[in-house]
Amino acid sequence: MSVGFRLGCGDVLVRACSGGGGSRLSQVLALAGEPNVWRARGLLAACFLAALRGDRAAAQPLLEQGAALAQQLNDPATHALAAWIAGGACMFAGDLPQAIACCEDGLAVLPPGAHAGQRVYLLISVAMSADLAGDEERAADCYQQVAALAEAGGDYTRRWSSAYSLWALGLAI
Repeated sequence: MSVGFRLGCGDVLVRACSGGGGSRLSQVLALAGEPNVWRARGLLAACFLAALRGDRAAAQPLLEQGAALAQQLNDPATHALAAWIAGGACMFAGDLPQAIACCEDGLAVLPPGAHAGQRVYLLISVAMSADLAGDEERAADCYQQVAALAEAGGDYTRRWSSAYSLWALGLAI
């Protein structure tokens, strides 16, 4: 069931980016009743899709369920994902201090040296929120951390993170 659920979630996210997937994700979530990391990530993916559609009423309970399950399972990567999604929702709602707090919570739960990709996304979210709040020094510090992670990361992380962090750092300073 776990492998099928992971494949189903991946398929749903790919389809969602091309205009479909929400109903398929609901079907996959209905099949995965047991509490596990993939169910939590599926709930968070559904929250993300609802937020992209602008449906905050649908997104909020999905975020609460996914975050509660991540905490129950004590999975740092899934907890960090929930924090990133919550931070993004706060940022888009204009609550920049809460966006920063959510993303910092996600950074705090990740073990040092692990999950570089998630750390990059969380740092970029903190940087964007700090920059929008007028804290250019904080934003620049976060972008410099992203650049350092990019130097140490694999090819994808290095290319994407380096380009983005250097571009954003140039804007921030």
